[in-house]
Amino acid sequence: TPAVSGHTLSNPTNPVDGQKIIVWVTQPVGGSVTILYDTNYLFTAGLQMPVLSTANSAVDMLGFIYNATIAKWVFSAFLAGA
Repeated sequence: TPAVSGHTLSNPTNPVDGQKIIVWVTQPVGGSVTILYDTNYLFTAGLQMPVLSTANSAVDMLGFIYNATIAKWVFSAFLAGA
């Protein structure tokens, strides 16, 4: 399970090819917190790094699928302000 440490989403440990994860990012009161992504997250031209919601208590959901061939968590889905 990835963890946010100092606003950086860490690389999950012991991933399995095809494994899916959903990361929930909840803004604190005051909003506008951003996160950085550790080295094993991959964003593409087709699905770029998302701009997170900034409103108080907004919740964004980010989906990733692990690709063992390239050893990366490929960004696959984004739901803003859920």
